[in-house]
Amino acid sequence: MHPSILAFSTTVQHIGMGTLLVLGFGFVIFWHELGHFLAAKWVGIKVEQFAVGFGQALFAWRKGIGFRAGNTQRDYKKKIDEHLAKSKKAQLANGGSVEYSDREISQAADELGLGETEYRLNWIPLGGYVKMLGQDDLRPDATADDPRAYNRKSVSARMLVISAGVVMNVILAAIMFVGLFLIGLKASPAWVGNVVPQSPAQMGGLKVGDRINTFDGKSEVEFTKIMLDTALAKAGMAMSVEVSRPVGNGFESKTFHVTPARPDENSKGFVALGFEPPVSLKAFSVAESEDLDLNKLKEYSPDAAAVEPGEQIVAINGANVIDSKDYLALDAAVQQFGKPVELTVKNGAGVERKSTFQPHFSLFFDGGFNVAGLEPRPQIAQVSDDSAARDKLKHGDIISEITFPNAAPIKALSRKSFMDAMKKAGSSGDAFSMTVVRDGKPLTFDGIRATAAVGDEKGQRGLGVVPSLDEKHALLGTVTPDSPAAKAGLKNGDTIISIDGKPVENWYDIHRLLAAAPADTDVAIAYTRDDKPATATMRLDANWVKEVQNIRYAHGLALLTPLEIIRKAPNALVAVKWGVIETRDFILQFYVTIRRMFEGSVALSNMMGPVGIFRGGMKFAFKGYDWLIWFLAMISANLAVVNFLPIPVVDGGQFVFLMLEKIKGKPLSPKTMAIAQYVGLAFLAAVVVFVTYHDILRRY
Repeated sequence: MHPSILAFSTTVQHIGMGTLLVLGFGFVIFWHELGHFLAAKWVGIKVEQFAVGFGQALFAWRKGIGFRAGNTQRDYKKKIDEHLAKSKKAQLANGGSVEYSDREISQAADELGLGETEYRLNWIPLGGYVKMLGQDDLRPDATADDPRAYNRKSVSARMLVISAGVVMNVILAAIMFVGLFLIGLKASPAWVGNVVPQSPAQMGGLKVGDRINTFDGKSEVEFTKIMLDTALAKAGMAMSVEVSRPVGNGFESKTFHVTPARPDENSKGFVALGFEPPVSLKAFSVAESEDLDLNKLKEYSPDAAAVEPGEQIVAINGANVIDSKDYLALDAAVQQFGKPVELTVKNGAGVERKSTFQPHFSLFFDGGFNVAGLEPRPQIAQVSDDSAARDKLKHGDIISEITFPNAAPIKALSRKSFMDAMKKAGSSGDAFSMTVVRDGKPLTFDGIRATAAVGDEKGQRGLGVVPSLDEKHALLGTVTPDSPAAKAGLKNGDTIISIDGKPVENWYDIHRLLAAAPADTDVAIAYTRDDKPATATMRLDANWVKEVQNIRYAHGLALLTPLEIIRKAPNALVAVKWGVIETRDFILQFYVTIRRMFEGSVALSNMMGPVGIFRGGMKFAFKGYDWLIWFLAMISANLAVVNFLPIPVVDGGQFVFLMLEKIKGKPLSPKTMAIAQYVGLAFLAAVVVFVTYHDILRRY
């Protein structure tokens, strides 16, 4: 296909998915308002408007008038006035003015065959409302003399109307989930595809290949649900995980207790366990990869596209793989102490070719890395377009020194300490100097400023680079305090030459040789310092040996697709059961999220507003129509919770007012209700501004 046609096709796909997402949001809102509408009609309340969206009407329809651009109010009022004027002819002839009661207007509409309800689509698609006679959220003293007015109905009837929207959202979520499980939902299975070193998952005993049966006491088959359950767990509280572990040609059942934690102990982000879903041995299709700049990807990571769009791995290191689900074979090949992996890949036309990639160290759970306390120098993996160092730093530059104004040069650098230094530079705004090693030669750049937007925190700035590890040179960036390396007297700048007499060329050799060292045994380290040879003795206890052996490698094949299973119910009854459970879980998870925020264990900046929800929805939409429905079902369940929070203006606040009226025997004073409504409105407006601001920070 011609590239211009591909680009056009991608644009159309984006527009189409965006349109479907907007229509989906609109339907969820419509369904919510339909609940209020049907309940109001059922208890005999006159509904004046049924609207999707806020603001002025784009289109409207009313029985007896038909469709109109804008609203039908003018035509409706004109017909009513003309009809009622006939009965008040004498008063009008004498120059008197006539006001019509709500009851007279309703009667006239019935006589003319005019619908009492205007159905309208408004231009701001962020909500909707049902306007009932005698009810106005921002005018608590609004009343009407019509017996069908909202204010003339019993408290119980009004409670039913107010809660009906929430009930309908719960029903819609359940219906959507049931439908999904009848047709089948493509999902990542609850299998462990990768374990992050030094993570709660690894320390708890989980391994690649484990298939999770129950998680925290609940049966689970989807990885997404596990991530949601984990994110809302309490830090420091152990969760039971029962798995089936591959053994020979079968599986054995094992149970572990894993304690979720935050990668950054000082943050208030969600907790995690540190394991990831499996990938298949297939790459994304050519069509799915249209937006990807392969040349740029290869520039940043030459091996990232070792498997290109439309290809599939058919052999690893000369051994044929069973099928595209054989991720265990890929992981086993990657965990060979940095040894390059040879692949045989086949494209859609059946043409095979050889490809080789270099595995790299996996970073630890907290973002750091060391081998028995030995830490490599940081290296530039990627420079963002908005980095102030865009015209200075390049992929592959090794960072050897940073100098801030009026401070001594920082020469002991690791990847983590480099990131901390850049965060500090972003906060202070001071210019600094950086020395890098490029092609074996030092280069110093002055006047660098950390100005690129980073993270969710207000005003947080960084250098706009992605640091990796200098794995090729066995030179120490720094040494972890109180580690075996520190106790052996090794320092930053030292170059390891050999370990126990075996030559060392790179960090893969350091890892391989120290992983083989017996516990509580002296290990001889030969190194150079300031070009002078020296020796040291290192001793690793059992804990340090285990930590070194737990270091893992990542394949970095960026185009491999997630491994997916089809979650499909065997019959309608099971689909209904799953749908109800899924809806219940999402409602409970949302309440837990709110509770965690009030407790302070989850930062408010983790909330998403309209921008974030739309961006998140687009990501799910591009996973397929099934995931678009899943996302809308989740939104419907969450909308039920949000709308029933005890905040004035939303349904939950109105319900609280009605409860107080029931207890007192009379409504709260109009003044009290008006103050509460405006405070609630101001609170919601502040929340929308806050979450939208953080949505934008996350994007830019």
